[in-house]
Amino acid sequence: MNYFAAGYDNGMCVFKLERETYSSARSGSLIFFVKNKNLYFHDLSSKEKTIMAPVNTNGKQVMMNQPNHVYYNHFNQSSHDIILSFDNLEGGSFIIYEFHRDLKQNGGSPKLISEKRADGVLGAVFLSKDKICVLDQNKELAVCNFDGSNLKKFQITQAPNSKKAIGKVDMIFPAPLGKILAYSAEDGGSLILFDISARKTLHELSVTDVRAVYWNNNQTYAAVVAKSQIFLVTKNLEVVN
Repeated sequence: MNYFAAGYDNGMCVFKLERETYSSARSGSLIFFVKNKNLYFHDLSSKEKTIMAPVNTNGKQVMMNQPNHVYYNHFNQSSHDIILSFDNLEGGSFIIYEFHRDLKQNGGSPKLISEKRADGVLGAVFLSKDKICVLDQNKELAVCNFDGSNLKKFQITQAPNSKKAIGKVDMIFPAPLGKILAYSAEDGGSLILFDISARKTLHELSVTDVRAVYWNNNQTYAAVVAKSQIFLVTKNLEVVN
C-alpha cells in the first residue's frame, strides 16, 4: 500500500508514501537498489535478487525515505562500494557500504566489510578507489576517505572563458576519475566538470534543474536528466544532437 487518502470538508487529498521508481546503480550484470528498507542486488544473468544489508538512517530503518541517488564505485576492482544519498532527509545524509568482491560467498550471503554514515551532507560521490567528494548542508565541498578522515575542503573555480559567476553548488554528481560534476542553480543554472587535483574547471554546460547524471561504461558519454529535459553529452559536456 503506497497511497493513503485524507478527507476534509471540501474533498480529500491523496498522498504517496514512497517513490514508485527506485534509484539504482549498475555494474556489469548487477543492479543495486533499495526496497523495503533493504539494499539489494539483482543479477541479470541468473535473475536472482539478494538482500545485501538493512538500510538505516539516523538509527531508524528507512520507512518512507528512498535514497535520491545510488552510486557504485567503478574505480575499485577489489570490492563493491556503494553510496546511498538521502538529500530528502533533514539536512541530508548518506551511507557508504563496502562489500567483499565475491557477493555469493558464504552460501550466497554478501559479506559486509564496513558501513559508514554521515549526516548534514546533501550529496556524496566516488572520486577514486578510496576517496569521495561530499557536499555538506552549507553548500561547501570537501574530499575525504570513506570514513570521513583526512577531510580537505575546496572551492569551484570559474572557467577562464565562462561568462557566468559560480555561486553556491546545489548538488554534485559522479564524473570520470578524480573529477566531479557540480550543479549550481544561480544565473540560469550550469553544470560544471571540475578536476579536483588540478583545482580547475574543465567544461561547463548551461542547464536548469539537473536531477541526475548517468554515464556509459567507459564514461565517454553521459545522460543529463533535468526536470523536463534529458541531454546526451560527451565527456566534455558537449550536447550530442
